[in-house]
Amino acid sequence: MVNKNKLVMTLLLGFVFALMMVPVSLLEFFSPTNGVDIGVFYKRLIIGLGFNLLFSFFVPLALFIFPERTRKVMLFILALICVAFVTASVLHVQIYSQLLAAPSLMVLLDTDVMEANEFLNFYASVEILLLLTATLIVMISLATYTWQLSNHVFKLGFSKVYAAVALALVLVLGYVGWNKIYFSLDNPIPFIVQTGGDVMAQKAQYKKLLSLAPKKSDARLVSAAQKPATHIIIIGESATRSHMSIYGYDRETNPYLKTPPQGMQILVAADVCSSWHATYGSIANIMMGSSKQLSIDKNGTGPPTLV
Repeated sequence: MVNKNKLVMTLLLGFVFALMMVPVSLLEFFSPTNGVDIGVFYKRLIIGLGFNLLFSFFVPLALFIFPERTRKVMLFILALICVAFVTASVLHVQIYSQLLAAPSLMVLLDTDVMEANEFLNFYASVEILLLLTATLIVMISLATYTWQLSNHVFKLGFSKVYAAVALALVLVLGYVGWNKIYFSLDNPIPFIVQTGGDVMAQKAQYKKLLSLAPKKSDARLVSAAQKPATHIIIIGESATRSHMSIYGYDRETNPYLKTPPQGMQILVAADVCSSWHATYGSIANIMMGSSKQLSIDKNGTGPPTLV
C-alpha cells in the first residue's frame, strides 16, 4: 500500500525545487521578442518552461541515489547556484531587458574593482535595491524550504530504485534539450555547463592567439603631429568590407571615406577582419593581421584616421 504522506512529501520536494530553477523562464514573458515572430516566441517559451519544470522536478529526487553526506553537499551547492542564477538574471533583465548569456559572463570575468564601482554608481537605485532584496528573500525562502523537505523525505525513506529512475530522466531530458537555447539559458545547470564552458574555451583560444601574435611590428612613425588631432576608429556593427566602397564594393556606401576631404588622411586596414561575436576574438584577429599589408601614411603630412 502506498504511503500517502511519503508520496505527497516527495512530490512537494520536486515541485518546490522546480520553482527554484524555473523563474528565469518566467522572466522571458517580460523580455522583448528581439524580432522573432510572436507566435514562435511564445511557443518556444512555453516549451522551454515545460521542459525546465520537468527537468527540475526530478533533480532533487535523483540526488537520493548518492550517500547522505554527498547528497546534502550537492543539494546545498545547487541551492546556492539557483539563488545566484535567478538573482543575477532578474537584475540583468531589469537593466538590459535580456537574459543573462555568455557575453555578459565574459565582461564579468574581466571586470576589475574600479569598473565594478562605476557600474554600481551608474545603475544603483532604490528600485534596483528593492528588486534585489525581494528576489533574494523569495529564493532563500524556497532554498530553506527545499532543504527542510529533503531532510523530511529522507527520514521517511526514499528508494534508490526511484532515485535511479529520476537520475535517468534528468540525463535524458538534459540530452534532449541541451542544444535548445530557450532551455539552456533558462536553467542554471545546463547554463553553467554550456555557457561557462563556452566562455572558458573562448578565453583559452584568446590566450593561444595572443601567443601567436607577431612580436614586432613593421609599422613606423612617419611624422609627428604638430597639433592635437582627432583619430576616428570606425567599427561597424555587423558590417563587412564586402559592402564598403572603400574596399572596392560597386555601390557608394561610404563615399566620404573613399574620397576624403582635403587634409584628412585615412589608414586602411587591408587584411583585418572579424566575424567574431565577442571582443576577445575581434582583438585576437586584429593582432593576427599582417602589419606589412596595412596602408601606412606615405606622404608624412600628418596623422592618419584609421578605418
